[in-house]
Amino acid sequence: MKTILLELENLPRFASPISICLGNFDGVHIGHQQVIKKAVLDSGTEVAVLTFDAPLGSVIDGRKAKQVLTSVSDRFQIIHRLGADYLFVLHLDEKLLSMSAEDFIVKVLKKLNVAKVFAGEDYRFGHEQAGDIELLGKHFSVTSLPLFDVEHHKVSTSQIIAFLKQGKINKANELLGRHYQMHGTISEGLHNGKTIGFPTANLKLSAPYVIPKFGVYKTICYIDGFPHLSLTNVGLHPTIQQLDMPSIEVHIPNYEGNDYGKAMYLEFIAFLRPEQRFATLDELKAQISRDIVSIKA
Repeated sequence: MKTILLELENLPRFASPISICLGNFDGVHIGHQQVIKKAVLDSGTEVAVLTFDAPLGSVIDGRKAKQVLTSVSDRFQIIHRLGADYLFVLHLDEKLLSMSAEDFIVKVLKKLNVAKVFAGEDYRFGHEQAGDIELLGKHFSVTSLPLFDVEHHKVSTSQIIAFLKQGKINKANELLGRHYQMHGTISEGLHNGKTIGFPTANLKLSAPYVIPKFGVYKTICYIDGFPHLSLTNVGLHPTIQQLDMPSIEVHIPNYEGNDYGKAMYLEFIAFLRPEQRFATLDELKAQISRDIVSIKA
């Protein structure tokens, strides 16, 4: 699969007609996956997936999240496994968001030589979301897929974000179709974990990922491609040197090594408990020991 960065002023035109999957595709959740799979199986053409280079909230104040479930790099890896041929990354700015639905069809989709469109039935586009599936059907062959519903929850990026912020990792993972994952580099912290006998790797995020509810999680971290069962604290660690900004601290039981600067992928498996302030360091150490037993059970 190939990634193509798109600018409105300089869009490529494909020699042969292509099919395109429309949506935001942040998270590439199970609903997104069905749209892409349908296009790959039924289109009979090369398939592109359209996404944006920034979260909608970075341009639209107050209406959309400024954080993401997946970086563009994350999306590439997931979509590649689904069999698409191209990932189109369209630059998101006020000019694009102010474009009418008709102009988006003519100046973007038709210019790219799109013949077939695949999207969820609630897909909207163009200024003030004036465009819909019906409008697309006047210009292209359109396949719309019904919305997914899991336990009376619509499968959507916003619902997954809500679950993460509530600490409902299992529900978020169910809608994603995989474990929620973050990527970043291991950075040097305050060494408080090492001081009390539980050294941690501090994860410096590579994208503005959604931060789950503050608390302690069962996780799997990948360093140099190898998985490690781990215990992760998300929050301000209020017992020792409380922070102003949240941190992500990963403890790998029985692991030794200085991995500063290395890449880490972190998968969230289960929520164990909320972050809390302990009266003494001994109480904190005892609880961490119990947490480690819990993740190994």
